[in-house]
Amino acid sequence: MKADINSLENELKGYVDAKIDALNKRIDDLRNDMRTHFFGFMGGIIATLITIILTKII
Repeated sequence: MKADINSLENELKGYVDAKIDALNKRIDDLRNDMRTHFFGFMGGIIATLITIILTKII
């Protein structure tokens, strides 16, 4: 009986660890996507500002 409980406990720990690892990977992927979108957005704003400044100077 004790061996069955230990086996079940180990199986459950493995399952939970696998789910946590998968969740951490999804969070990391989302973080990378958000970082990429942020820098793209900021690059667009900076390019627009530079264009406006240059057209005012010239």
